[in-house]
Amino acid sequence: MYLDNAIGSIQPGGDHMKMVDRLEKLLLSNKLYVDVPSAIPSACIDGRPGATLRPNSAGGTNTLAVGLDLVRPSQQPYLEQYRDVLSILKKEGLPVGGHVDTHADEQKSGCGACDKLQAVYAFIVENGSVLRDAAAALDVAVTDADHKLIIKNASARADFASGAQIKNALADVGGTIDELSGDHREIIIVINTRASSTLDRSLMSQHLDTHVVQAFNLDIWSLELAAKELSSLASFEQRLIFTAMLYYNLAVAHVLCGPRMQVVIR
Repeated sequence: MYLDNAIGSIQPGGDHMKMVDRLEKLLLSNKLYVDVPSAIPSACIDGRPGATLRPNSAGGTNTLAVGLDLVRPSQQPYLEQYRDVLSILKKEGLPVGGHVDTHADEQKSGCGACDKLQAVYAFIVENGSVLRDAAAALDVAVTDADHKLIIKNASARADFASGAQIKNALADVGGTIDELSGDHREIIIVINTRASSTLDRSLMSQHLDTHVVQAFNLDIWSLELAAKELSSLASFEQRLIFTAMLYYNLAVAHVLCGPRMQVVIR
């Protein structure tokens, strides 16, 4: 599947196009994936080097905060809601995390999923059918009621946090914050369905020059665990929360990437 409706700039081009098939074969094998503890996501999908080995979702813990935001109407500013989610997860002994990079300015974190939060919500509102179709391509059936609720709540969100505010809130609770380096060079997105595994970016250097190409990785299996935890903590239906988190991750991909970006399922 390709992100035909994507509006971003990260995508293969030029000489990188002929590397997509080679990288896809590697990613669909077991050569670049390693076992990790079965846990909720707390690292980002970002393909750049420097990440520790933890389950991946867009913005790490920010996926969980957005998931709750999209299933319940909230009068709280987004930053307050994010802090509340961090507090709840920490009290339960669950991991929280995200990343920065080496060249973000003062108002940004260096994580596109956080820095472009408002644009991601706008994409959800304006392109809900695109996200629903993409979910269906991943064998996730979304009911009319769940779809309409997510779009309604995304539309109602008027206050957003900056990437720097999200980063600082995570630091305040002692979350794990990776520092990534270099530019984005992702040429493919992997939806990893294999439980208790994640992409080890460091292994890519044994097969490819990671300064040339990278891959986004979403550990969709860990979204299921996150939905289960959040449904018990916040009394919302598990499948609804999972769908909301998936919509967010798909919207992030469409906002950051261009239409030549391919998505493969592992």
